[in-house]
Amino acid sequence: MTEIVFNARKINELYVSNDYEELSEYFLNVLASLQKQAWNEQNAERSRFVNLFLKSFLYFFTQEDYQLSDEAGTRFIRFNTLIGNLAGMSVFETTDSHLELLRKQSANFVKILTLLNARSQAKFETAQFFKAQPKFATLWYTEYFGQFYGGTPTKTMYDNARRHVSSLGLRWEYADPNMSNFYFFPSYFAIEQEARLKNLYHRLVKPIMARAKIKNSPNQKSIAIVSASWVRTSAVYKSLAPYVEALRHDYDLTLVRLGSAPNRDDFDDTWFKQVKNVAIVGDQFQLNEILENDFALAYFPDIGMRNEDRHLANVRIAPIQVMGYGHPVSTHGAEMDYFVGGQEVELLENARQNYSERLIAISGLGAFPVLPELSATAERYQNGERFIINCPWYAHKCTYPHLMNLRRIALMAKKQVLFRFFVGEGLAFYNQAVNFSRDVASVIGEDFVEIVQLKPYPEYQSMLNKGAFSLDSWPFGGYNTIVDSLAVGKPVVALEGNQAPNRLASAVLRRVELEDLVAKNPEEYVSIAVRLIDDDDYRESVIDRLARVDLRSALCKINETQTFKRAIDYLIENHCYLKDETSRDPILID
Repeated sequence: MTEIVFNARKINELYVSNDYEELSEYFLNVLASLQKQAWNEQNAERSRFVNLFLKSFLYFFTQEDYQLSDEAGTRFIRFNTLIGNLAGMSVFETTDSHLELLRKQSANFVKILTLLNARSQAKFETAQFFKAQPKFATLWYTEYFGQFYGGTPTKTMYDNARRHVSSLGLRWEYADPNMSNFYFFPSYFAIEQEARLKNLYHRLVKPIMARAKIKNSPNQKSIAIVSASWVRTSAVYKSLAPYVEALRHDYDLTLVRLGSAPNRDDFDDTWFKQVKNVAIVGDQFQLNEILENDFALAYFPDIGMRNEDRHLANVRIAPIQVMGYGHPVSTHGAEMDYFVGGQEVELLENARQNYSERLIAISGLGAFPVLPELSATAERYQNGERFIINCPWYAHKCTYPHLMNLRRIALMAKKQVLFRFFVGEGLAFYNQAVNFSRDVASVIGEDFVEIVQLKPYPEYQSMLNKGAFSLDSWPFGGYNTIVDSLAVGKPVVALEGNQAPNRLASAVLRRVELEDLVAKNPEEYVSIAVRLIDDDDYRESVIDRLARVDLRSALCKINETQTFKRAIDYLIENHCYLKDETSRDPILID
């Protein structure tokens, strides 16, 4: 464990001497050090340290005479998720008993907001928080979502998450550009609530972004591609780069690169005439490089995964603004005109409900993969081996109801299965890995679960090949992870819904003639998975069918990149007429 300075005697001395400012600073410094940790497993040394620290911190923090300054209170609330995770790793398990100590104390407001997290079972009337002090309540509300980098794997966390998104106070206040976690996470566990939450977010952000005075002199041949993810290893790039490449010969492309991350070896500026940088630095949004531009159209491959794109979507940097499937959910109220989706994915009759943007439904999937190196042969399950099932889902896609589907699969199957979760890098935030592993195991069963964090892509592909088949997540499914599995010859079971996040996988499976692996409800999903486990002949026949598919021909039809270009051409030529139409019916481009 990295050395962290913590002295319980020092804490006691500061408290006895009533030096509360110094005591707060001491606690905050320890929490800041713990925030930087990324423990993948628990051990005796870590357990001892966490228990000793929390024993002192929670004891003194809940003393009624220990008062916090506003500045210290703000900083403590920002550690809400970390404190919840530390409690989960400790003998306390939750902060509930200490919340009960605070409940009837005076001047308890900020302390409650510090300790009331998504792992808590204690209940408070959270609507009253916004009536009491909207600034602190807003900070708490957004910090609470940090817990969901590790998904909602337990019933308590899932119920808390859904209760939380239902209880947003109308007096929510804009504080700074970094407070927007609540924009992203509801798509993964409460997709029916995201329109309301995003609409409120945009109402607050638009006045802030209106301060940016954009001077646009549109050139019909100038297009901006706006993304924080234009690197060859990102899911956004791997699903949409061929569309952007199709524009390169007829348009002057500018990459508006979001974020302040250092240069990466896999950054791709191949097709761009110039690169402009936009970033949030501290609490300031830096737009200088695009305040004057000649963009006729701005294409956002993805919106929602970065603070920069969530903000920039609320200012008009070009007369025509379009978004795509890099993060396949609507902004529900930003300054976006059109959403480019796929005719094979979308339920056109749901377009007005699913999107605040006007849907441009192009022929095909609305995504075009940069295929990985294809495996020559898929490894086959041998009788007597442990039966491994791939779950290539980021941790934030893990929800309690869907983990219960996996538990049913494990209990119904005759073979002993192992669900191998490929959870990416999200568990590094707020030191969540230890709790996540335990939480998932508590639902499915410890003997059925293996957690694999971020791996180099070749190693990830090799491990996928060790699995017998893959499962898709729900309610927010995958696209690149589906392609990854198919590329190593592994079938995928998908649960199909009514929106792009849970329809992309099923559309891909239909492309490769595996429609029998598309479930319409959870019962079918479980049934198909159990059949693939126990019926060796059926599973082998499915793998053989997939092996006969030319994946490149099935998924990479070059005419579909030209269809995307035709859609962009059409919008540039016709937007002046389309914007005056009252209809928001989908526009089909073939």
